[in-house]
Amino acid sequence: MSFYKNIFRIHTAFLLYIMMNTVIVPAQISQEKEIENTINRFFKAKQKGDMALLDEMTVAEATFTTITNENRPNEVMDKTQLMNASIMIASNLPGTEEKLTNLNTRTDQYLATTTADYSYFLNGKFTHCGQYTINLTKKSGKWRIMSSYETRHRDQCNNPTEEEINWLMDNWHLSAAKADAKTFFGSMAENGIYLGTDATERWTRDEMKVWAAKYFERGSAWDFKPIERKVYFSNDKRMAYFNETLNTWMGVCRGSGTLTKTTEGWKILQYHLAVTVPNDLIDGFIKLVDAPGRKK
Repeated sequence: MSFYKNIFRIHTAFLLYIMMNTVIVPAQISQEKEIENTINRFFKAKQKGDMALLDEMTVAEATFTTITNENRPNEVMDKTQLMNASIMIASNLPGTEEKLTNLNTRTDQYLATTTADYSYFLNGKFTHCGQYTINLTKKSGKWRIMSSYETRHRDQCNNPTEEEINWLMDNWHLSAAKADAKTFFGSMAENGIYLGTDATERWTRDEMKVWAAKYFERGSAWDFKPIERKVYFSNDKRMAYFNETLNTWMGVCRGSGTLTKTTEGWKILQYHLAVTVPNDLIDGFIKLVDAPGRKK
């Protein structure tokens, strides 16, 4: 009889172990997700200049520090200064955004520390990157930010993301639709090349400025809308390559190109625009353009 009692006790203990671990693991995951959501809401509030939400997401004594170089004191803002700066930026530079990646959180009771890489975009243009260390505390059952420390630089952004490239390329196409020549040509490298759909269309960046001037003097130069895009990076993260499909006045076109990392952020080194022709229509297309290499 004692044998069966021992078996029963072991079985019961095993079931209790499973139940306890089933409860604990999801709770830990949920807590980290809650912290991540708090940080994401905080940065959205900064972007929008939402004072009410910023006040809700932070403790009264919160401080925000930018780490400078060894020859300058660090820049420290209190909560009020941060809120005022966020309102000013949101009002004057509505396209400003900080994109966070690689979030990593550690918790100990009512304290949490999260590190994250970030990329900063000003009016849709990449300006700098760095890392955040954000400290949070749990008050009245909710996580609140009590301090953050931020590094800032341009020449050591070693964690590029597809979002950075997509952001630049989407805004590059949009700048043509808005006839924003400054953004369009400013997104290209000084030695950048643009290859158009015609075999004769090969321009350097500055040559294209001259050729396209009459188009950018209108309300819209051309309006190419990205449908999808694939992005790849070199091993040293200093070059990016992509191919994309676009909805254009010529139908669906394909673009491909190369970007290079500079001290001013990513720049388009080469862009190649091509018209797509369905295979079923290729014979008619060849006859239409009287391709010299076709068999007659």
